[in-house]
Amino acid sequence: MRYPFFYSVRRIPHRAKLDGDEGKFLDTASAEDFDRAQSKARHLAQKTSQMPRGFSARTFYRCYLRRYSTRSGLTLLEAAISIGIFALIAVVMYSLQIDFVNVTRTVTGQLMSQADARKAVAQMIAEIREAAPSDAGSYPIEAAATSSMTFYSNVDSDSSHERVRYFVAGATLRRGVIKAVAGTPPTYPAASETVTDLTGSLVSTTTPIFSYYDKNYSGTSSPLAIPVDLLAVRLVAVSLAVDLTSKSPVPITVNSAVAIRNLKDNY
Repeated sequence: MRYPFFYSVRRIPHRAKLDGDEGKFLDTASAEDFDRAQSKARHLAQKTSQMPRGFSARTFYRCYLRRYSTRSGLTLLEAAISIGIFALIAVVMYSLQIDFVNVTRTVTGQLMSQADARKAVAQMIAEIREAAPSDAGSYPIEAAATSSMTFYSNVDSDSSHERVRYFVAGATLRRGVIKAVAGTPPTYPAASETVTDLTGSLVSTTTPIFSYYDKNYSGTSSPLAIPVDLLAVRLVAVSLAVDLTSKSPVPITVNSAVAIRNLKDNY
């Protein structure tokens, strides 16, 4: 005779509990638990003509627990391990998100800095190229230094020439414009200067913002010494180094050069 009671032992989960009030695991069963299992085994033997060979109280107790228990769950250790793994994954994901945000900000800042610098240099080159005598007859270039330049140019497409001044204030490149006031001769009052910011986050480098060359410039010539002889200037080189985020390993540098059209004499 076979006992279906014992057939399902391998198909029942390893953890099982008593169906009584005790609810203890097999691994922590007490001597009283095994005595109770032994008693149940004897009771079963009285009702059957055959018993499995090698049947004992521990065997019956194991089968009894696995057959009739339906309770299951996580131990405290398993729960702690699961929470720890989840926390580790959350920390890693958060770190990756922070790194992604920082990289995005750095790249965006570099692109913005480069765009601002290119726009500023393009405007400077266009206005310096058209430098001309003032409405009062002054020389096209009024002042020339490594971080500033003052000249006269028609920047608003009217009939007069404005006094244009590019200069650095802190880490910002600024542009000041003074319109000519009619008179005999016309004047350029300093109090009427309109100043605007062209680009910020300038970085100090060994290359000056403005470099000046004479008519003998060949592409590799050294710039004119400071103080500059204004009458000798024929070409102006502009170099802007910017870094909006201050996290770039190398600042973004925009370079250009322009020959002053009205002073050209090396045809």
